[in-house]
Amino acid sequence: MNTTANPGDVFKVINGEHHDPHSVLGLHRVKKETFAVRAFLPNAKEVTVVDFVTNNRYATAKLHPYGFFEAAVEGKED
Repeated sequence: MNTTANPGDVFKVINGEHHDPHSVLGLHRVKKETFAVRAFLPNAKEVTVVDFVTNNRYATAKLHPYGFFEAAVEGKED
C-alpha cells in the first residue's frame, strides 16, 4: 500500500480499531506545500476531491479494496 499515512494506522481505521481515526482521515500536511486527503468510504468505487475555492478536482487512489482512498494536493498553503 503506497500511502503517506502509517500503514498500521490505515489498517486500524479499516478494521474500526483506531482510537482517533480523524488523525488519519481528512486533510493533512505531508510536506511544506503538499497535503494528503484521505477518506474511508467502504461502498465507494471512486472518490474525487474538490477544492471549492479554485474548483480544481483531484483524483484519489484506492489504496485498499475495502475503500481507503488518498489524494495528494500539491502547491497549496494554509
